[in-house]
Amino acid sequence: MSYKQAKIDIQKAFYTGWTAAGYSANIIAWMNEKFTKPSNSTWVRVSIFPGSASRIELGPGDAKLHVGLVDVEIFVPSDQKGTNDIYTYIDVIAAIFVNQNIEDNHFDGYDLFGPSMIEEGWIKANISFPFKRYE
Repeated sequence: MSYKQAKIDIQKAFYTGWTAAGYSANIIAWMNEKFTKPSNSTWVRVSIFPGSASRIELGPGDAKLHVGLVDVEIFVPSDQKGTNDIYTYIDVIAAIFVNQNIEDNHFDGYDLFGPSMIEEGWIKANISFPFKRYE
C-alpha cells in the first residue's frame, strides 16, 4: 500500500465517521484543498502526513514498518462557543481513530494539544493520531 492510498482510505474513514456522528462534511478542510472557512461556526482541518519507513526484519526478508500521522485541528469561534464544543469534537474524532484499523493502517492512541490557542478569533485544539502499517 502506498502513502497515497493510505491518505485516501483515512480521508474516507474520517468522512464516514464524521458524517455518521451527524456533522456536516462542509466544515471539513482537507490539507491542500480549497476551503472557505465559516465566518462564525466551528470547523476542522484534517492533515495526513507520511512518516518514516524502516526495515524490520533481519535476514533475506523485506518486511517494512511505515508510520504516519493524522492531525486534526478543531476551530471554535472565540467569541461565543467556549471550549465545550471542542471537547465534544475531540470525543467524536477520537472514536474514529483510536484502536481502529483503517485498511492496513493501525491506530492506537492520540496526543492532544489545547484547547488553549487563540488564532485569529478562533479557539484551537489539535488532536494527532500516529498510525503504522507493515508491508
